[in-house]
Amino acid sequence: MREIPLELRSGPFTLARAAELGVSRRMLDGARFRTPFPGVRVLAEAPDTLPERCRAAALVLPPQAAFSHDTAVWLGGWPRPLRAGDSPIHVSVPTSLPRPRITGLRGHRVTWRPADVSTVNGLRVTAPGRTWCDLAAAGWSILDLVMFADALRRRCESTGLAQLHEHLESWEGQRSVRRLHRALALSSDRVDSPMETRMRLLFRVAGLPTPQ
Repeated sequence: MREIPLELRSGPFTLARAAELGVSRRMLDGARFRTPFPGVRVLAEAPDTLPERCRAAALVLPPQAAFSHDTAVWLGGWPRPLRAGDSPIHVSVPTSLPRPRITGLRGHRVTWRPADVSTVNGLRVTAPGRTWCDLAAAGWSILDLVMFADALRRRCESTGLAQLHEHLESWEGQRSVRRLHRALALSSDRVDSPMETRMRLLFRVAGLPTPQ
């Protein structure tokens, strides 16, 4: 059995790159590989994790694309709604490009500013503040938006609040902006976990003093 080139054992790769390394299409279509997306292969025994699926998707997406919405939450390690389950990989592209239409991906066409995209472990991902705005437009509840804002303010103590204000200002005029203003007003930089955010808001709704 032919040895698989070392480069192709380190993660997903395109059929074109495999051909350059002399690997036949017959071998690539065999049981030693799986196909996460058309034109992409990965070793069959490689972990099927969200980051690895995103790395595979990035090989067939335009370089201007960025992972967004729920996918950006996963990749950034941000709090997710308790009810959240598996969802398609969300990808956003500038309005100058067509919406990605690939099975397993949910495409969005958006208008970005330079500060709206960052890099997480080598992947282009929407910045936390932009992700927060996108999630409001996608229908996340006030509670879940406050949890996200609390986490950002706690993780980035010196810049988190400024990031939220900056992205909120750029979001003015959108239908979800009122919910974002409310979530920001309810947020705090003194919260260490999503469950603490929930408890803090329960106290507030009950008319009790904010716990210390």
